[in-house]
Parts: sequence; structure tokens; C-alpha cells
Amino acid sequence: MRLEDLVRELRSLGRPVIIATDVNPPPEFVLKIAGVFNARLFFPEKSLPSDEKRQLAKGLKTANIHEEDAAGAALKAYHFYENKLRQVAANLAKMKKSEKLDEIRRLVLSGVSVNHALLILEEREAETVAKGSGKAEAAAKKERGGLGEYESHRKPPALAELIEANAELRKAVQRLELQNSILRERVSLLERGVYERIMRDRTMRKLDGEVRRLRAELMGRRHKRPAKHAEKQEKQSGLKILKDKIDLEGIVEEYRESDA
Repeated sequence: MRLEDLVRELRSLGRPVIIATDVNPPPEFVLKIAGVFNARLFFPEKSLPSDEKRQLAKGLKTANIHEEDAAGAALKAYHFYENKLRQVAANLAKMKKSEKLDEIRRLVLSGVSVNHALLILEEREAETVAKGSGKAEAAAKKERGGLGEYESHRKPPALAELIEANAELRKAVQRLELQNSILRERVSLLERGVYERIMRDRTMRKLDGEVRRLRAELMGRRHKRPAKHAEKQEKQSGLKILKDKIDLEGIVEEYRESDA
């Protein structure tokens, strides 16, 4: 599936707060999706083995191994944040503000503390009330022949707005730091590959030179062998002639002695 199609489908379901993957380091495709939604990225300390993903997705209907991998990654992320989500629910129950649970959970998963998340919601509610009263005041001024429009000017950002913006920036920083780390690792691998290739080429050149030297030495030995063989044959022939000569002289001497 293309990135654009997947983003469109996710937006039709809502806005993801966390994007999870089952491998470490996260694939570039996953980083792009997290960047589009500025979502928090979850990835395991080491890539999840198939057995663990199968166990995590046990009981879920998955059509293929890719869906099983996705389910395993999502459930691994859920178990990682599960304790925090329970604490949020318990705290809101004590405060008797459980109706705000979903929104508080979203903010907490984005990196905002529970207290700050409550502050954000309270300020939003106060701002909504203020806007309503402001519009009513503008309507009254219009009836009295005032400016005729609702007077508005940009207020300094509220604390809640700054807290939320800070959380969004932290998510972006986390993602950028991760991308930087992955790129550094890739550069390191490329540099290591280049170095290994250079060393391999040097070794190959050295071995090639050694092969040529041994081949030349072997050819030289082959050329010397016939000459040595001829020399050996010549020596053996001389010895035979000398032996025959010695035998002939012995026969002549025996004949002379017998004749006398």
C-alpha cells in the first residue's frame, strides 16, 4: 500500500496517537507515517521474534503474516503503556472526572502528565465559555450602535497551549533523533562496506600476485626437469660402458693366462 493511501485510510478512522512497529530500527516507511501525524513512535528494544508476535496476536483473526506482525506490534505497544493507562483511569475516578478519560489518555500518550492534561481541558472549557460570552457582548454592542463587529486581538498563549505544544515538539524531536541515529548507522555501514571492499581488493591483489609467482616457479621447475633427466641418463650410460670395458679386459687376461 502506498503511503498516501495508508494515511488516507488512517485519517478516516481518526488520528493515531502512537505508531508501533515490530522491528528495530523502525523502517523508513513507519517513520514517514509517524511524521505525517506527528505521532509518538513505539518500537521494541530488539526486533520481535515470530513466536512472540504469534503469541501476542493469539485469539485475533489475522488474514496473513503481515496482519499478525501488525497486531503483535500494536499489542506490544499497548502492554508497554497499559500500566500508565490504568493509573490515569484510577486517578480520574478519584477526581470524579472519568468523563474526560479518552481525551486525558490521548494527551498522556502524547507525553503530557495527567495534571497538565487536566489543566489543558479546563482551559479549553474556560476558553469556550469566554468565546460564548464575547459573542454575546459583541451582539449587545451592535444593538447599542457600537463597533458592529466582535473586537478580537491575539492573546498571549495560555499555559495549557504551551504544554501541549511542548509535547508535540518533544514527539517531533524524538522522531528526528531516531531518524538521525538510523542515518548515522547507515553511513557507518556504508563506510565499513567501502573499507571492507578496499581491504578485500588489496587481499585479492596480493593473492593474485602470489598465484602468479607460484605459477612461474612451477613452470621453471618443469623446464629444468628434462635437462636433469638427460644428465642422469648420460651418467648411467657412461657407467655401463665402463663396466663393459672392465669385463672385456678381465676376459682377455683370463685367456692369456690359460694360453701360457
